[in-house]
Amino acid sequence: MKKIAILFLFGLSLSCAAPDLVGKYTWQETSGGITGRVDNAGTPSEIPALVITRDSIKEYEKGILMGARAYHFETRKSIRTGKREKMIVYDDGSTPHSFEVKGNELVLYEECFDCYQYRYVKE
Repeated sequence: MKKIAILFLFGLSLSCAAPDLVGKYTWQETSGGITGRVDNAGTPSEIPALVITRDSIKEYEKGILMGARAYHFETRKSIRTGKREKMIVYDDGSTPHSFEVKGNELVLYEECFDCYQYRYVKE
């Protein structure tokens, strides 16, 4: 019985550890960097998109696949907030992203100094 309880709690912790971000997202805005620059969405045919699957994030521009990266979730100390947060960590060693989900909006924060944040809306 004790083993079953431990397995149940382990499974519960895994389900809590992996937020469901799966879906297609349309880019709305990029901001940040040293200058604090803000870029907004252009014409609909040119708007970048993200497609997030359970194991990869694919980036599209003008409907063309620009790249795909495998990822997983980890809890790390955020440069942005100073707190431990769930992050998207890329298997290729790219800069990780902390994130917020607000309804159908996804905000990705690059975890480095003077970096960018990206706002997307889920389709």
